Formats: sequence, C-alpha cells, structure tokens
Amino acid sequence: LIVLKTKFKLFKYLIILFKLVNIRAIFLVTINYILYIYLNIFILAFLDNIFVYLKKY
Repeated sequence: LIVLKTKFKLFKYLIILFKLVNIRAIFLVTINYILYIYLNIFILAFLDNIFVYLKKY
C-alpha cells in the first residue's frame, strides 16, 4: 500500500501498475502536466511545494 501524505489529507493508490521509484520526479511531472497552462503565469511547482501567486494591480 502506497500512501502520499500532504498537509491536508492522505492519498492512496487503488491500483499500482509500476514500481514507485523516484516518486518526487513522478509527482513533479504529473503536476507540470496538470497545471501546464498556469505554470509561470501564477503557479510555480517545485519538488515538494506548489506556489500560487497573484499580482495586485
């Protein structure tokens, strides 16, 4: 059983079809894929954090 712990809740995989090696890189690639249209506009994704920022006019 693989569980990812975040600040807000636990996420667990229902089915694992591959060995989770280098999970941080997999996380970063997944976040980049999901948030692609917002990256560098108002979201920055790092290996263990996602920063959301807004410019005030």
